[in-house]
Amino acid sequence: MCGGATVYTPLEEHDVKDGVRVGVVSVGGLGHLGIQFAHARGCKVTAFSTSATKEAESREMGASDFALMTDPDAMAARAGSVDFLLTTTPNDLPWDTLIGLLRPRGTLCIVGIPPNAVQFQAFPLLAGNKSVVGSNTGSITEIKSMLHTAAKKGVQPLIERHAMSDVNTALDRLRKNQVRYRAVLVA
Repeated sequence: MCGGATVYTPLEEHDVKDGVRVGVVSVGGLGHLGIQFAHARGCKVTAFSTSATKEAESREMGASDFALMTDPDAMAARAGSVDFLLTTTPNDLPWDTLIGLLRPRGTLCIVGIPPNAVQFQAFPLLAGNKSVVGSNTGSITEIKSMLHTAAKKGVQPLIERHAMSDVNTALDRLRKNQVRYRAVLVA
């Protein structure tokens, strides 16, 4: 619920739909939902990840393109390719490179909270009339809209199920960044 609303709300607030070129940075707990919601809204989606093993799943979720963020050539080839770029990871990112992915008048939207200050060169923003924004989880109205869209378009979280008795194992996997998308404790 929270993860879905976190990525759905900025798409709704910025009227991102119908052919808009969307990039989703980090195919994880939030990003996998961001890909699905952007695709459900009629967007052309590019998934950006540091893990090549997520390409096939990203495409199954609705991404029409995939770029490995650790490959400078792949990133350079996508310069100026997206209108709206959603960053979903709680990690520091190559902000100047990400701003370079934006088309003129494009928007970089931060929903994952990095541990350090976000720093980038100002000139590319000014020259391209680009924006950097943040987004919060969403209002009750936006959450209702998100749930309606999820039900109508088949958007669903990909989860690992762990028995309540295995809570420590689940937490250990989470700490080691081994959870594939979302972990859920079940009775």
